Amino acid sequence: MKEKPIIYSDPMVVATLEGRKTQTRRIVKRLAKYGKIIGFDRADTKGYACQFRDKRGRLHNLTYEELLKACPYGTVGEKLWVRESTIEDYIDDKPLARYSADMAWSDIKWWYSRPSCPSIHMPRWASRITLEITSLRVERVQDISDDDVGREGLAVFGGGDVDSSGQWHRLYFDPRPDHDNEGIFAKEAYKNLWGMIHGKNEWDKNPWVWVIGVKRI
Repeated sequence: MKEKPIIYSDPMVVATLEGRKTQTRRIVKRLAKYGKIIGFDRADTKGYACQFRDKRGRLHNLTYEELLKACPYGTVGEKLWVRESTIEDYIDDKPLARYSADMAWSDIKWWYSRPSCPSIHMPRWASRITLEITSLRVERVQDISDDDVGREGLAVFGGGDVDSSGQWHRLYFDPRPDHDNEGIFAKEAYKNLWGMIHGKNEWDKNPWVWVIGVKRI
């Protein structure tokens, strides 16, 4: 079974190591066998789930089952290996790799040409986290539930509050560094995290995302 890489930021790595992160969302940008796609949306044709255009502008329709099989990250039961950032450090003049997320030492001799290696350049053999895909679906990013905010690894602030419509929501820590002692509604917390990763305006675009359930193995 082929393992595929997936990039995690330092906070995502920490949440995974602590057992809090069991889900990740990725924008639907590419599909297996089609490459980069544009205009992904619900299908207008009866019997199909989605439609999109390939790089040549050709229109395609897929059923939901076909869509899941085309996920570039893999399908349920397949494995992902995590790429994370690392730095060079020394023990007795021996250059070794340390993981930036928690500064844990590895026994891996430093391999990169610079004293820090971005996650995208991590080789498979340097990865310490392997994940198994346990579930897979596609939805709009703004459809995330309170429970899924927790599965994404955000930390619970404690308690909850009622929003303007009278609906109760759990409170989570605001992930923004300058607001990290504040408790806010779950979806707002994830909105702030999404903005930190993808840009402030990307949440408002409400893109379609892969919702990938994972467990560490």
